[in-house]
Amino acid sequence: AKWLDQAMPVVSMLGIALIIVVITAAGRDSLLDIGLVLLLIVLFHNLFGYTLGYWYARFFRLPERDARTVAIEVGMQNGGLASGIANSIGKIATMGLAPAI
Repeated sequence: AKWLDQAMPVVSMLGIALIIVVITAAGRDSLLDIGLVLLLIVLFHNLFGYTLGYWYARFFRLPERDARTVAIEVGMQNGGLASGIANSIGKIATMGLAPAI
């Protein structure tokens, strides 16, 4: 099982990268139209979310490393959930771009 512990992070990263590539390719036209605005909004949203996640974890007296982990995990879950919702309502080429970015 040791090889599995080493292989699974790579499989996970490749899976996430594949999903991002598919969403970005599907939304190419929309991304070219509103790319810069979308990038700025996503940057602000993510910085706000990561900061909030980090400081909430610190408020509950989690150690520094755990607080960073909480912040990153919350951001990943938000992106995954948003991608899933966009896919389920058939808007992956438009609404799916923000979580992919």
